[in-house]
Amino acid sequence: AYVKYARAGGFFMLTSAFVSQGVGRASEVLSAFWLAYWAKESIEAQIEISNGADPSEFRSTTWFLNIYACFGMLGVLCLTVRAIIMAVHRLHASRNLHKGLVTSILRAPVSFFDVTPTGRVLNRFAADMDKIDLDLTQSIGQGMSTIFSVLGALGAIVAATKGTFIVPLIPLGYIYWIIQKWFRKTSTELQRVTSIAGSPIFADFSQVLTGTSTVRAYGEKERFFNQCQKSFDNFNASYNLVYMCNYWLGLRLDFLGGLIGAFIGAVSVATARYEFIPAGWLGLALSYSIEVTGFLKHGVRMMATIEADMNSVERVLYYTENVEPEAPDIIPEKDPKAGTWPSKGVIEFNDSSMRYRDG
Repeated sequence: AYVKYARAGGFFMLTSAFVSQGVGRASEVLSAFWLAYWAKESIEAQIEISNGADPSEFRSTTWFLNIYACFGMLGVLCLTVRAIIMAVHRLHASRNLHKGLVTSILRAPVSFFDVTPTGRVLNRFAADMDKIDLDLTQSIGQGMSTIFSVLGALGAIVAATKGTFIVPLIPLGYIYWIIQKWFRKTSTELQRVTSIAGSPIFADFSQVLTGTSTVRAYGEKERFFNQCQKSFDNFNASYNLVYMCNYWLGLRLDFLGGLIGAFIGAVSVATARYEFIPAGWLGLALSYSIEVTGFLKHGVRMMATIEADMNSVERVLYYTENVEPEAPDIIPEKDPKAGTWPSKGVIEFNDSSMRYRDG
């Protein structure tokens, strides 16, 4: 489903979005380090000037400010380009998927509609296409942003601690991988159950709307009302489980974030007399350690959300690719020449037979 969705919107567009997002995040991290370097140079310059040094020997504030502004503008430009690219990709992907779905359903034989509830077909065009049009692209955009935010934050912490953070990063990464693996499997299945639980709601509403007069004539209003209420209860129960799963994840990732901050604090205190980590870099590492917890938490949720939203793409593609179509409207080798058929206003059936359909 991932490859087919990317192909529907264009591989080049999606790759361009990843590149622009990466460049934008890199410029943000570099601007933070540049600010720390600027503060360090400013303090050293003030000390030297107070000792009688010539102010013209030091770089002006405008020089630092211009470079800082360049990093900021580059980040804004890259994020703007990424947003435009993602919007174009979403438009192309949604249009192609919807076109394939419409073509498949309109070409489906009558037997397909005999065994397929109307609500199930409506759910593909309503809920699933709505999720593809709106939610999926937002989830992919946020997931992409979160991935690069996590990479940027971890890279900044490693650089600020001069590589010492690599030591706890390996076991923490392994623990994080196990946690997100458990969460994604559970969350994806819960989202799938939630999607399935939505189909009876559409089916019940469609049936009641079509047969309102029949329901009233036989006095079955209470039975259909209870059936609709039961469908909503099942949907709400599965939806609540999704939120409980998110709270389970948040508790464990907050603990991991605390371990990261504790390690940075321990290294800075242990190496304080050696000035191993500059003050500006220590501030950056601590600030990014606080941010990375939120990034990790949001990242796992976004990966699970993307997997769950891709379920809508799978459901649409299932109808697009697996519904056996009717015979083509025109078969060139069997199409009679113009003016030769029909020659008379009579139709005769010869050697015809009927049987039950397959399945």
